[in-house]
Amino acid sequence: MGDHGAMGTVAVDGDDLTLRPWAYPGTPARRAGVLLGDDFRPLAAPDPDTVDRVLRRAGVVPLAARRAVLAVGSNASPAVLRRKLVAGGASGAAPLLPVEVAGIGVGHSAHVSRAGYVPAAPVAAPGARRTLVAALLDEEQVRCLDVTEPNYVRCPVRLVDAPAWLEWSAAAGEGWVYVSHRGVIAPPGAPPVELRPQPDVVRLLHGVLPELGLLDRGSGARGAMRRLGADPALREAVRIRLLARGWVAATDPAG
Repeated sequence: MGDHGAMGTVAVDGDDLTLRPWAYPGTPARRAGVLLGDDFRPLAAPDPDTVDRVLRRAGVVPLAARRAVLAVGSNASPAVLRRKLVAGGASGAAPLLPVEVAGIGVGHSAHVSRAGYVPAAPVAAPGARRTLVAALLDEEQVRCLDVTEPNYVRCPVRLVDAPAWLEWSAAAGEGWVYVSHRGVIAPPGAPPVELRPQPDVVRLLHGVLPELGLLDRGSGARGAMRRLGADPALREAVRIRLLARGWVAATDPAG
């Protein structure tokens, strides 16, 4: 590719969670790289010069004008992120990299998406440290992503042990994370449920809300998710009944 540290490109496809909600949250970017059109270019040595050179050649905004948006769910997938940005009319080019954060865990928002999956949400986890994927986005891309997150509020969060090239960006050690304004799923008086595979989430919901009969038709978790995706009233019933049974906790990991 001509760039020092480049490792070739990986085609960005798949992860269409509207068709396969049970695959949520999709396949994350497992190493630093740059999303460019239909490709994700991993970088073996993602120094600031290399990243800015790739961005410059693509004719897009440089690092200095970008901010870090942390992904706890499907936004960590290059395919999902590109689809959202392009559908909203923004550039599909963006650096992605793993960064370490403190005090943030990952659970499930207390609502069901229109696709039928129960999305991820950050939760307060004092003392915890974990690696999340950060997308470095320009202002237009951030506005575009906001539109795709109607159940969330974008909140500031501090980054820990961030790679040097992140410090070249406008992030300067601080990023954003989307916090669910629906609350997160949590048993009464207990910590939030940690992120788990979607079939396990459906089984959990069936146990807590048996009257909804999510698994009563013999079609399994996938069938239940298809029904949830097709039935707004059923999705709303899940949200309201979780609240009524005390299975929703408010949390602000950025606070």
